[in-house]
Amino acid sequence: MRNSEKLPRGVVKFCAGVVEQAREEPYISAIRKAANGVGEWCYTKEQVEEKARLAAAIRLNLINHRQWPAEHLFAVFDIHMHEKTFFRERSRFCLRLAKELGFYDDKKTGGIQNG
Repeated sequence: MRNSEKLPRGVVKFCAGVVEQAREEPYISAIRKAANGVGEWCYTKEQVEEKARLAAAIRLNLINHRQWPAEHLFAVFDIHMHEKTFFRERSRFCLRLAKELGFYDDKKTGGIQNG
């Protein structure tokens, strides 16, 4: 993740809340779109199953990072990557989700929307 994509404070918590409580549109579609972009830096386009496992692991880690730490998720989902890469992908997922929901627009305001 480039420095220009550094997440503002609170975006990960916002993302975790959306992932945990999403029951209807537009939240479900936004999560799906954010998940589709996961792993584009780590995997090829053909590695769909690996990307899906990574997206599932990221969602669990966001919901409860103490119950689902990265090391545990690597074993459960058979993910082979460095922990730093996992958290970078998690940040990218959150940034995409926030942008999809209109919560974050770095082009217009340089950051978080005010309402």
